[in-house]
Amino acid sequence: RGDWGALFAEAEGLAQGGQAGRGQGQGAGTKADIRAVEADVEEGLLSKAVARVRGGLEIARCSQAVGALSALMPPGPRLVTDGGADPPGAEFREDLLKAAVKAISRFPRKSSPGPNGSRFEHWGVLAADNQALEAGARLVVDFLIGDCPSEALQANLGARVLGLQKPTGGVRPVAMGSVVRRLAARAACTALKDRVVQAVGPGQLGVGRRAGC
Repeated sequence: RGDWGALFAEAEGLAQGGQAGRGQGQGAGTKADIRAVEADVEEGLLSKAVARVRGGLEIARCSQAVGALSALMPPGPRLVTDGGADPPGAEFREDLLKAAVKAISRFPRKSSPGPNGSRFEHWGVLAADNQALEAGARLVVDFLIGDCPSEALQANLGARVLGLQKPTGGVRPVAMGSVVRRLAARAACTALKDRVVQAVGPGQLGVGRRAGC
């Protein structure tokens, strides 16, 4: 469906325009940065806008960085993906499905992809069709409760890891997890928000806390 020929022509034109603009000097780059910051602010991506203004950290590309990341994240226990947990009740599963629909429909834009290259925007198109959205929500919930092949769990529980070089030395690890895992986590936090707050209280800042981390 759709006019793929026109889309390809538009993409090709943008690519050629980008190559032609590389030699226009620093002024063009500064204007592009300003437009990017303004776009982030308009979309409500304030943290990204601030990061652009401050300037990003460079990716560490050396063997020492690999060693530093390994030291920061030592191997953990073996991943268990053979199930064994009791399935959720019908009411709780319905809560999870509603939360998954919300997670797919409202997502952080321009977030980095995980190991399989999928982005939130790829999942976001499901919101254009109710049946597709419901099917996507069921997949997210099945992944969350482990009702899927173990190979799928193993493939999506990992993350892409980069090391950013700190100005003062050392490496800052950044992990980019699979989108389906992040959607499942968001759905679980939404459905269990009240229970988490009651169980943990003020000792956590991630769930049910305004402007939490």
